[in-house]
Amino acid sequence: MTALAGITIMRPVLAAPTVQKLTWDQQPVRWNLQVSGAVQGVGFSAFVYSLATRLGLRGFVASRPGALAIEIEGARSLLGEFLEELWLGAPRRARIEKVACQTCSPTGAADFQIVTRD
Repeated sequence: MTALAGITIMRPVLAAPTVQKLTWDQQPVRWNLQVSGAVQGVGFSAFVYSLATRLGLRGFVASRPGALAIEIEGARSLLGEFLEELWLGAPRRARIEKVACQTCSPTGAADFQIVTRD
């Protein structure tokens, strides 16, 4: 504070920047899912794409021999929601027999894609 001829000038007090910590369920993770069963030729990749983009997740879905590979990245809580809806909302003609899940390091993918074979 400075006083000049009866005028008081207050200097602004700058607050220290706050750092918002992510809770456990908000932390970004990446899962590699291998989905086996009757999941090819039944609209399953389009379903996965729609689900992932609706939830704001990133990664890809790709057809592999006998399975679909899904790499999905986002907040832990959203990945749990994705997995639940994957089982419960799959296309009628699809039949999921097994979902194998492996945790990977997040890559910072920008969006979600359907990867096609060349």
